[in-house]
Amino acid sequence: MSESETEIQESGDEISSPKSSRKKRSLAYQHFDYEEESGNYHCKICRSKYHKKSDGSTSALVKHLRATHPSLFNAKNATLDGFVKTEGSKQVDKIEPFTAAGLRKRIMEVTVLENLPFRLAEKPSFQSLIKYCNSQATFPCANTIKSDVEKLYLEKKIELKGELMAIDSKISFIIDAWTSANQKSYLGVIAQWIDTKWDLQIRVLDLLELEGSHTGERLAVSFMDLLDEYEISSKILGVTADNAGNMNTFAEALERKLKRRGIQFTQENNRIRCLPHIVNLICQAAIDKLEKIACEQAMEVDSDPDLEDADRFSEGVITKLRHGVVKIRSSPQRLEAFRRQCEVMNIKHLELIRDIKTRWNSTYDMITRALKMKQPYSATLQNHAALTKYRLSDLDWSIIEQMQRFLEVRNADFRQKVFDPRLKFEWYEASKFGIDAISGYRKRLTEKWATSYKKGEGTRDKDQTADVRENIFEKQLRKMRRLEPVDEFDKYCSEKTVDSSLLSCGALGWWKVHAEEFPQLSAMAKDFLAVAGSGVPVESLFSNGPDILSHRRLNMKVDTVKQCICLKSWLKCVEAQSLGTVVAEKMCGDRI
Repeated sequence: MSESETEIQESGDEISSPKSSRKKRSLAYQHFDYEEESGNYHCKICRSKYHKKSDGSTSALVKHLRATHPSLFNAKNATLDGFVKTEGSKQVDKIEPFTAAGLRKRIMEVTVLENLPFRLAEKPSFQSLIKYCNSQATFPCANTIKSDVEKLYLEKKIELKGELMAIDSKISFIIDAWTSANQKSYLGVIAQWIDTKWDLQIRVLDLLELEGSHTGERLAVSFMDLLDEYEISSKILGVTADNAGNMNTFAEALERKLKRRGIQFTQENNRIRCLPHIVNLICQAAIDKLEKIACEQAMEVDSDPDLEDADRFSEGVITKLRHGVVKIRSSPQRLEAFRRQCEVMNIKHLELIRDIKTRWNSTYDMITRALKMKQPYSATLQNHAALTKYRLSDLDWSIIEQMQRFLEVRNADFRQKVFDPRLKFEWYEASKFGIDAISGYRKRLTEKWATSYKKGEGTRDKDQTADVRENIFEKQLRKMRRLEPVDEFDKYCSEKTVDSSLLSCGALGWWKVHAEEFPQLSAMAKDFLAVAGSGVPVESLFSNGPDILSHRRLNMKVDTVKQCICLKSWLKCVEAQSLGTVVAEKMCGDRI
């Protein structure tokens, strides 16, 4: 390739020649963010700035990548990896040549990602499919796939350790225990932090085998061993766990162990209870109370004389509804009768929902669906003699509607409200928190700010440190004016909250823009906004367990289960499908 041809390929200008109508476009753009207001390109890796050329040339961008990030270039022809050719609006991706090693890697990845058996590559039907695409394909055995899973697991774990050691912000953790179908116990640990780009990151650290009784002390020992393995015990900010009794002793034991190392951690301030669990306890208690009230009212108002007293008042309203739903769902004949009632009444058929005691929102879903299908549901019960005792009176339905209104709450946003510029302390006042509670919380935050962040002891992005320091002229002006530095926390709290309609980028986006204005406080916000309010991510992690440990794979070793579950999560992170996607979208969105 001549020098002139190389320059054309690197410049990325859209050109056409008489011989061909195809256009070439440089993928240097993929490594830069474009800012329309300033007309500048910012390198995604090092944030270097380059002004957009009037002729559209990208030679400066390519030269920067070649000099600063040479790993992005193909060693053979010194061109950027990932060049594509476009023909009109159709884009054709670069095709990787077929190799036996590449096929082996992809078989291993699909085995992990789709929870498939290691013997997949030995199946004749699978081999026939691949042979149809490439007749020269050769296939690894199950033991080879298993070995590849272990090797990639160790490689990804080392990469994750390097990533965690490199960050300079605090890390919050989510933990929970899980017992598999083959009666093996595990402790799932997930790390959560906000990176230098103000993106929420969630990573599975490991799935630790638990032996013996699950005492808080044993859980603390296993957790500390994992922190030491990753060398991040000094970066711990908080641990989110459920409300089980052993988690209380876990937090106490962890506090003692970290205190010996001079690391600040207390059960009161750094242990976060899973808020959905608390909400569930509150709602279940409220449901029980409302059921008792309903029974008392029913005894006073004899609304259904056809029923015997023993049948009428022996069960609560929700219990009767639950039993009625279960009876209909458990019989194909009753389900068919329910469908026919929907057709007769010209109501779209929807399946009845049975609730789960440990999930208050499932009770809300059951009630909402029952109210929507009230007429066919009542008719089905009326037409079956065995189900008449589960019929609901008008008073019962009225109580159910009251329960629905009570349970109709939005999914709570479990961020630290103070560091959301749309809420701050006003949220606590609007939510009817007591004055003492608000002042106490503000006092604790102020103390944390003064002791750990105000004097620059808090964490901050390394690439922003130089921007934070005052230059000599600013110091002279401050001295001349005899002005004391403005306290960032006081300044932030004194400013008015930001209207949600004017803040589409959410809390993280706001702090990203205002990090230079609040250099120390933004470090505090970064740490606190990363704290998880629920154990949903680790519960999602465990949901893969039943798919991996099918009834034909119950003899799978503990280490293999751990490797498959963790590796699946890490591979999905590479595909930008991490556990934190939904949480991050909510934190960056305009919803409160």
